[in-house]
Amino acid sequence: MLVAVSQERVQELLQIAEPLQGDERLVVLTFAAREWGKVGEVGRAHELLDRVAAENPTGIEARARLSLERAWLVLDEDSDTAPDRAADLAREAAGITASHLDTTPLGGLHIEALRLRARAADTADEQIASLRKAIALCQSSKDPEARAWEPRLLIDIARVDYQVQRIALARQRLDEAMESARRTGDEPAAHEAARLQAWIQDQLDELARAHQMDEQETVARLRLPAGERGAPDLNS
Repeated sequence: MLVAVSQERVQELLQIAEPLQGDERLVVLTFAAREWGKVGEVGRAHELLDRVAAENPTGIEARARLSLERAWLVLDEDSDTAPDRAADLAREAAGITASHLDTTPLGGLHIEALRLRARAADTADEQIASLRKAIALCQSSKDPEARAWEPRLLIDIARVDYQVQRIALARQRLDEAMESARRTGDEPAAHEAARLQAWIQDQLDELARAHQMDEQETVARLRLPAGERGAPDLNS
């Protein structure tokens, strides 16, 4: 069903792109590539990005989106080299947009590139440092699309804290994410933060009751792979 919906959306975008010229058309093609990537149609997504690259985009947005979309696709590859290659592409996108933080939509693209670099980082501390940098920049940006990333970045920090058993910090970040999402009007982010917060609390309560464990034992038991015991995928 999702593939069918994305295929319909891709066709709409291709029709929109057809009469356009230059980088304006190439930007729309990157939108279509993202739609394919969302449903795992990686080959089709790369084909569209190859078409964009073959036309040698010169505009800042087209160049940044090309690198950024390629980076997301690479990050999902089952390869030891994927994180490093994705980080390089994200770094390229961030560099292209670095001096345009207050310009829509380039500021938002810059924050997204920093978020992707954090995803590709080797350690939890590196991920959190990158995410905090991105939050500071989005808070200072005049681009509303950049500022809108704040709740998502806070959820990402909560995800990292959760994975390294910093449960109290993860819950604090989720509270901050919910507040930020309400402030920015991002209802999906508010819902996601609340859902993760409720899931963590349910697991703490369940494990404590079932095993009569103290808080430290409960937190250690809570660290489970995504999907186990109905755990939400905190990597999304």
